Amino acid sequence: MPQNRYLPNDLSADAALRLFALPYAGGGAAGFFRWRQAMPRGIEVLPIQLPGREARIGEPPITEMRKLVREISDAVTPLTDRPFALLGHSMGGWLAFELAREMRRRGARSPNLLIVAASPAPHRSRAAGPIHRLPDVEFVAEISRRFDGIPPAARANRELLQLMLPTMRADMQLLETYQYVDEPPLDADILALGGAEDHTVSPTELVEWRHYTSTRFSSRLLPGGHFFLISAGERDVHEQPAAVKLIAGQLERRLTA
Repeated sequence: MPQNRYLPNDLSADAALRLFALPYAGGGAAGFFRWRQAMPRGIEVLPIQLPGREARIGEPPITEMRKLVREISDAVTPLTDRPFALLGHSMGGWLAFELAREMRRRGARSPNLLIVAASPAPHRSRAAGPIHRLPDVEFVAEISRRFDGIPPAARANRELLQLMLPTMRADMQLLETYQYVDEPPLDADILALGGAEDHTVSPTELVEWRHYTSTRFSSRLLPGGHFFLISAGERDVHEQPAAVKLIAGQLERRLTA
């Protein structure tokens, strides 16, 4: 069943609120598992593992937004029997947004909060041209130039790079072929987060997420670039990096409201 592939098996029956977390293009679930220790009691972090990476490296990645969102919704909807939030980083922001809309179409419960990080509002057209069909050398150069998205150590390791490229290319195809369709605003609060040094997503693009909620909207800039959310998750959780601390506080307030 899809839910066995997309979600962790160690679900908590005592969770008061669940946070479903979606990664950036080429990313996996591992970084979000580190957040579990940083969340207040009662908040369960459920990283969503997409096909084509980490434990699902042997599966072909999905390159079509609607198909992927339907599969994720099949996995997530049965676990929305209690308050929940959706979080998406970069590509994951659009996935989380479309997931909330798909769940609404199914008559499922609405998220208490949609958190989008380093992600422009979905109606925004991308000025830069598509890159998912470029030859490997040009593709890697463009990913690195636009997003600082491939660590130097990975670029220098040909074997590792060849392992990463099919998933990254597929995710870029998903993003570049995504067509936003207008629908009514969500009945869910939206929090848009950005990196103060992120040159790919401007504060204006973040603030435009306000059009997608009929309730409360807020936005914040935090230290770091496009991957501020992941770099926060890689630090010692006991240090409470700004992004993790902010998100934990937002979720905790919804537990006590």
